[in-house]
Amino acid sequence: MSDLDQLRELGRQLPKPAFDDLLDTQRRRRRQARVTGASTLAVTAVVVAGLLGSSAWTDRSEPQPSGQPSSTTSPTPTPDGGPQVPVGQQTIVADVGPDDVRGFDELARLTSSQSEHAGDTQLTTTVATSNGTAFVEVYCRGGRDLYYFYDREDGASGYGSCSPDADTTLAPSSDIGDEVVTDTAVPLRMRMWLARPSSAYLDCFRQGTSDCNAEYGEPQAVVVPDAEFGFAVYEHRPAPVLHLFGRDYDAVSTIGGSAWLLDRAVLAAPGASTLVAELPASDQAHLVDTYQAPSPHFDKCVEQNRDELPDYETTQSADYWAAVDELCGVTLELVVDRSTVPRDGSEQRGHFTELGQRLSPGAAHTIEVRVVRGDPRNVRYALVVRTETPLPLGLR
Repeated sequence: MSDLDQLRELGRQLPKPAFDDLLDTQRRRRRQARVTGASTLAVTAVVVAGLLGSSAWTDRSEPQPSGQPSSTTSPTPTPDGGPQVPVGQQTIVADVGPDDVRGFDELARLTSSQSEHAGDTQLTTTVATSNGTAFVEVYCRGGRDLYYFYDREDGASGYGSCSPDADTTLAPSSDIGDEVVTDTAVPLRMRMWLARPSSAYLDCFRQGTSDCNAEYGEPQAVVVPDAEFGFAVYEHRPAPVLHLFGRDYDAVSTIGGSAWLLDRAVLAAPGASTLVAELPASDQAHLVDTYQAPSPHFDKCVEQNRDELPDYETTQSADYWAAVDELCGVTLELVVDRSTVPRDGSEQRGHFTELGQRLSPGAAHTIEVRVVRGDPRNVRYALVVRTETPLPLGLR
């Protein structure tokens, strides 16, 4: 893993987790400060309209007001005589408009090859971010004995060895997550310089266990005429188009450079042990992911079993919530075309949640989400479908 990848995300420090976090292990981000870029994409209104119309589920009703659910009112058999759609199951169509499908805005680009920065020992700028989350790409083209350093006002910092053949394009490279992250708009100061630090300083920086500048002094900027370095700052302005279980989800997200347009969520009927949906054949690939959250009945379950639970204040957090899960927790299972989808906890799974799957184009699919452990009254759960969308060449 590269040095920049090791500095990719800053996590929040949390108190004892809410049980919502235990059930919802697929949530991978909260307020993040990323140090690498995010994938480029922008989609025209024609593409948006075409993709939204191409993935019509069989339980889709007439369009409702923006973001409002439409519900089935009676059990509905699937076309092949398979499982019935439970009474009360709902579909929420994502309210996506042409201006909601966004890639990245480039807020700043500074390089030593720009005439106004020729001979500068360091590059510095301050940008106004609209949501407090910035994505930075850096490069240094020069001898491998030369190092670049950078620091940011939000606390992120990093370094790396220069390379004679370093890529100088500064294109965004990281993925856009599924959940909308919005913070108070803040300015962001970015500074970058070249140096030849001591081996002791580099060892200290790699370990990351002490204040290396305080111990060895900040590496001094040097001017190397035949070296080139620079950075670009990007931001992704989120477009919340679907509200589900208290969270907002972005119109477009990416995985490994592939872009996915949010189509809809199919919500299980309250207390139902199964959710059923049919996905007709399409010429686009789809992603289906399960999302879940505790229901009000979950709180009743915890209260009713209070005497059987360990004391919250004196018990390790993981042990306490494991006991809660044993008494009131729920386990879901995803079934596609009568085959159970393995639960995947890795970060390189190709879908957004721990329990999801990519569906290839060209075939219809019957999809079920089942409660296979626990009381279904204790959980709210949904199937979210996304449609693959082409990646354009430019930025928005």
